[in-house]
Amino acid sequence: MSQLTFATGPSNQGQAGTGLYPETRIVAAIDFGTTHSGFAMAHVDDRRVTDYRDWPSQIVQYPKNLTCIRYDSNDEVSSWGYNARYAENGFCLERFKLYLDPNISNMPPLPPRGVVCVISDYLRVLHQFFLEYMERRYGRMYNNTNVMWILTVPAMWNERAKQLMSDSAVQAGIISAQDANDRLRFRIVLEPEAAAMTCCEYSNLNALRVNDTFIVVDAGGGTVDLAAYCIAKNPSTGLESLRELCNGNGASCGSTFVDESFLAFLERKCGSTAVQRFRETLPRIWHSNILRPWEQIKREFRGSVSFSAGHLVESIAVPPGLKRLMTATDVQRLESESDGEIQMTLNDLKAMFDPVIQQVIQLINTQIIQCNNNIPGINIDKIFLIGGFGQSSYLYEAIKNSFQNIALLRPADCGGAIMAGAVLLGLNH
Repeated sequence: MSQLTFATGPSNQGQAGTGLYPETRIVAAIDFGTTHSGFAMAHVDDRRVTDYRDWPSQIVQYPKNLTCIRYDSNDEVSSWGYNARYAENGFCLERFKLYLDPNISNMPPLPPRGVVCVISDYLRVLHQFFLEYMERRYGRMYNNTNVMWILTVPAMWNERAKQLMSDSAVQAGIISAQDANDRLRFRIVLEPEAAAMTCCEYSNLNALRVNDTFIVVDAGGGTVDLAAYCIAKNPSTGLESLRELCNGNGASCGSTFVDESFLAFLERKCGSTAVQRFRETLPRIWHSNILRPWEQIKREFRGSVSFSAGHLVESIAVPPGLKRLMTATDVQRLESESDGEIQMTLNDLKAMFDPVIQQVIQLINTQIIQCNNNIPGINIDKIFLIGGFGQSSYLYEAIKNSFQNIALLRPADCGGAIMAGAVLLGLNH
C-alpha cells in the first residue's frame, strides 16, 4: 500500500520544490492501453494539463489513438493508429498489450519480433508524434531532454511485465540506456494512482473532503483496475495526501472482451470463415460498416431501457462484401431470420455484456471487503468510474444499481483521466 502527497492549489513556482530533474520543462505521460493510447502534457510553469485529440483518420475526437500497428513485407512499420486499421497491405497487430498480462495464456503467437519489439515500435512512433507536436506548440525551445516522461501500467501487472514496459521505453528511444541521467526523467506509475490524482482534481466540484473514502474503478479496453483511498491531511504541513486503504485489485475484463463476444455472435450469424476473410481483405469497410455501428450500440446500450416503446432489436446492415463471402446457406438463413441484417435482441446484448459486467461488480465487492478487512467498519463514500469502458451507460447503471448506498461519479473525460493524473503526479514528484 502507498501514500501519495499532493498540493491542493496551483503553483506559481515552476519546478521549484517539485524534485524534478533540473532540465525538465515539460512533464508528459503516455497511457499505453489495450485498445487506445495517447499522451498528455503540462509545462512546469503553468501546470495546466492538456492532451491531444486530433489523430490522423480519427472519426470522432478522442484523447487517444488506436493501439494498432501495421508492418510491411520487410517487417518495417508502415502505419500506426487509425491509419493502420484502414490500410490493406502487410499485417496489422492490435491488443498486444495483453501479451504482458501474466493471467492470460491463450493469446495467439506474435510474429517473430516479439512483444517488446512490437510495443517499442508503437511507443517509438507515438513518441515521435509527441515531439513533432511539442515543436509545433513551443517551437524549437525544447527537446526530449527537457521532458520528464511518465508511463502508466496496470496495478495487477507483476514486476516482470513492468520491467518489459520499461525496456520497451528504452528500445523506443524515449530514454537512453547508456545515459544514467535519463533514468531520472522517467517514471513508471500505476494506473489507479494516476486515476486517483485526476479524481482529486475532479472532486473539487464534487465535495471530496478530508477523511472521505473512495474507490477508483479504471475500466479500460483490456483491464479493469481498482484502488481504494482516503483523503488524509498532515496537521503540521497542511498538505493533503491519498492514503491507500488496501491493496488494489484488477482483472482482464475490459470492453475488448465484450467485443470478442460480439465477434463470436457475428461469426455465428455470417460464418466464421466469411467474417475472418472480410476483416483481412476489406479492413476499411469492416471498420466503417461493422465496427463503427457496433461501437455506437455498445456505448449507448442501457439494458431494457434501450428496448422500450416497441424498439425490439439493434441492427447492423450486412455489407455486400461480407455477403459475397458467406455461404448460400448462411445467406438464406440470415434473410429468413432477420431480413438479411445482423439483428441483436436485448438478450443477445445482455449475453455479450453481462459476463464482463459481473466481473467488474465482483472486483468492486472484493475491494470493499478488503477495505473492511484492513479497517473494520469503514464505509466507502464514493466510487469514481473512469476509463474508456467507463463511458458505457450499461456499466454505469449496473454499478449504480449494485452499490446504491455509495455515490457514483464519472468525470466528463473518462478516456483521458489516466494521462492527466499521471502528469499531475509528475508535477508533484
